[in-house]
Amino acid sequence: MLFHPWTMPYHRNNFESEMLTMQHQEVMTDMKKMSEQVNRALVKCTHLTLENDWYCRSFCPLLTELFELKNNAQRARHENRELLWEQIALKESIKETTRFCGEASMKIRVTSSLRSEHCSRRFPRAQSRTTALRDRTVHQEH
Repeated sequence: MLFHPWTMPYHRNNFESEMLTMQHQEVMTDMKKMSEQVNRALVKCTHLTLENDWYCRSFCPLLTELFELKNNAQRARHENRELLWEQIALKESIKETTRFCGEASMKIRVTSSLRSEHCSRRFPRAQSRTTALRDRTVHQEH
C-alpha cells in the first residue's frame, strides 16, 4: 500500500474538520453581514418613518385646503351658472320691457296727437299758464 496522507483516517477527519470550520466561518461572516444589513435597514426604516410623519404633518393641512378650494371652486361654478341664467332672464325681460315701453309710447303719442287735434278744434289758441299770467298783469297796469 502506498502511503497517502488522505488515506489515513485522522487526516480525513482533519480535512472534514477544516471544511466544516471554513463553512462555519462563511456562515458566521454571512450572519454578521446580515446583521449589519438588518441594522442599516432598521436605521433607514426609522429615518423613513420620521420623514413620512413630517410629510403627513406638512401635507395633511395642504390636502385639506386643496379639498376646500375644490369645493369652493365647484360652488362658485354653480353660482356662476345660476347668475348666467339670471342674466339671460334679465336680458329677455329688458327686451320685453323695451318692446312694451315702445308700444306704450306709440299709444301715448297717438292718443296725445288725437287729443291735441281735438283740443285745437275747440280752442283755437291754447295759452300756457305763464302766458296767461303775463297777459293779465299787462292788462291790469293799463
